[in-house]
Amino acid sequence: MAQIIEGAASSDGFGAAPASVLRPWLVMGEQATIDSELYALSRAIDALSWEWQAAWQYNQALWWLGSGIGESVAQVMHSLQQAGLNIRRALSSWGGAIAWLNEHGDPQKVGVYQPLCQHVLAQQQRLDQSLARLQMQVTLLCQEWGLPLTVVPDLSGEVADGRNA
Repeated sequence: MAQIIEGAASSDGFGAAPASVLRPWLVMGEQATIDSELYALSRAIDALSWEWQAAWQYNQALWWLGSGIGESVAQVMHSLQQAGLNIRRALSSWGGAIAWLNEHGDPQKVGVYQPLCQHVLAQQQRLDQSLARLQMQVTLLCQEWGLPLTVVPDLSGEVADGRNA
């Protein structure tokens, strides 16, 4: 059973992006002239933090798979569901960062914001792909364990991250 996730983990390299993914945002933050830019930067930092939490939850699922403890199936599913939730939170935070700049940023800095928008789109695409892989892994595990697919958590739904975008 662990082969489904462990094989995917080694081939897909599922894990959080490195902190360097924030580099374009930090550059913008160094040149911030209004509070809205710093708030947008904080949303980008939140996104990376959610992603790191998702990776931690995913690694917890791997640990439970290898533990052989009786309640490991429930723990694996819970950890994977939490990983999916945190990926969605990261997606929301990335979107919130650019939405905030577009709505409250300095209209004179559109040229500075445009590359950040492209950066966010790339991060969201990467996270969408991670979420799709995670959903497939959960489905395969449910099939392997003989769980009805109705218990497969839907990892694709939207979720608020507790902040206003």
